[in-house]
Amino acid sequence: DETLKDFFEIRKVLETQAAIWAVEKGTQEQIANLEDIVNSTLAELNSNKELDYGILAEHNFKFHTCLAEACGNPVLLRIMENLIDLFNETRTHSLLIRPYNSIKEHLEIVQAIKDRRPEKAGDAMLVHLRNVEKDIFPNT
Repeated sequence: DETLKDFFEIRKVLETQAAIWAVEKGTQEQIANLEDIVNSTLAELNSNKELDYGILAEHNFKFHTCLAEACGNPVLLRIMENLIDLFNETRTHSLLIRPYNSIKEHLEIVQAIKDRRPEKAGDAMLVHLRNVEKDIFPNT
């Protein structure tokens, strides 16, 4: 679907920069919140119960919106919130395919933000988005 491919092009630009800004502008509380979201998602994945993809999708969206909040740009946050329908379409599919990979990549993003390494945070986000895109559109 061309709309979703266009969506990923925009996400790669916006969210890579958001990760860099989160390093530069994010508060300790915002960064701790990102880490808490990732850890609670990991706990959900590691629980012995059947995976609830709705909960995983909710955690995923929280992660990406909290990252937008941490970058300190309210316009970016509004853009992310306005794209929720496209987010829902892609995240549900990607979480069915790659829940553990996404969490591992989210952990790498958070660690780079915690370490206050902007280039590494941006690179980790770009790798994450490219990997999700490859899994959703394997033949492109």
